[in-house]
Amino acid sequence: MTLLKALLIGSDPGLMGPIPPLLSRAGFVIDVISQSPLLQKTPKIRGLTYVYSDEEVLETLRIQTARDQSDWQYDLVIISDDVTLSLILQSNLPKKIKVSLLPVTSELHFGHLYSKIGLSQALLAGHILTPKYAVAQNTAELIPLANTLGYPVVIKIDASSGGSGVFICQSNQDISDLLINQHERINCSLPLLIQEKIEGSTLDLSAFYQDGQLIYFSHAVEERTTYPLGPSCLRTYTQLGALDQAIFTELAAIGKALGADGFSNITSVWSNIDRKRYIIEADMRPNVWADYSRYLGNDLAIPIKTYFENRQILHYPQTINEQFSSTLLIPLVSRLKFWEILVNRYGVWQFSTGEQIIRRLIGHPIAKLRNVAIQHLKPVIPARIWLILEKYFALTKIKIIYLLSRY
Repeated sequence: MTLLKALLIGSDPGLMGPIPPLLSRAGFVIDVISQSPLLQKTPKIRGLTYVYSDEEVLETLRIQTARDQSDWQYDLVIISDDVTLSLILQSNLPKKIKVSLLPVTSELHFGHLYSKIGLSQALLAGHILTPKYAVAQNTAELIPLANTLGYPVVIKIDASSGGSGVFICQSNQDISDLLINQHERINCSLPLLIQEKIEGSTLDLSAFYQDGQLIYFSHAVEERTTYPLGPSCLRTYTQLGALDQAIFTELAAIGKALGADGFSNITSVWSNIDRKRYIIEADMRPNVWADYSRYLGNDLAIPIKTYFENRQILHYPQTINEQFSSTLLIPLVSRLKFWEILVNRYGVWQFSTGEQIIRRLIGHPIAKLRNVAIQHLKPVIPARIWLILEKYFALTKIKIIYLLSRY
């Protein structure tokens, strides 16, 4: 088999971290372009290029894509976070290069990348069940549109992630209060998506697609979030073999509607009213949970490898792996509270490496130390010196974590 090559691009080490081990198991060698010094070169990463600004990211990509095709050719390109995705999308790189980098099959699907409005429009056009919505071009339209949709509604800033920029409103007064409390942010973020709020259970259906075809997905009920509307820290996963055919059909249809060509962070709500799944998010990037379904015997590395070997896509039904539980409650160490990690709540140690546990445990006091420095030191020293100190602070933190994780 020809050696498979993957390129990982991003600035968020939390989102980038799970990808090299996953793709390494799938038979890839991985090169990385990163703005984060927290990502370290390992045996799973062949080449690591640090860049220190958005301009350097784009310049590095310009240089690499200008090479002879035999040097540049990657079988898979992964953009790990929304900020980097938006950077490439909005750049002046040629469209042909953008298509080769972005996780969609063609420029016809650029509209839903890092855009909640574009996503709602694409899902509706693809006949995918999604909440009723409207687009407010100015703040004066919010209350009339909310009354047309019917309360409660969710107001969303078009380009946002992690629950930031999402607001639940139960009445006209809530919208009026929002416009007062978030005046500057709202007015700088027009147009806004206003969406019917679906009451029910939140499901993660994150998937991996190639050429619009479904290669794999995971099914997890979000049991607890770090804060209201924030990212989840506790999920109950279900093996694919225990799911019905309808969900396979829905996920395949989403891939076609979005022209998906890579990882997709898909969130849906299982309605308490009509018992249907409504797709509310489909960010075209991996999430921090990307490699957790392996704990149920559903290792994403296997279908990725199988696809690149013989172009096999996912079909229903899937068999249950009898060596594993059909459902499993899994915590995420990076989002649990300090004391929960210390007492091994939810059996978190079982789902974490020593480095992840140490990173989380020492991260809290180190973050406090950094906040003190920001408050008292940063205002009185030159900006150039502060940037140098920040760099060495990050590198020192990495070394401490590495040394502690060895013992």
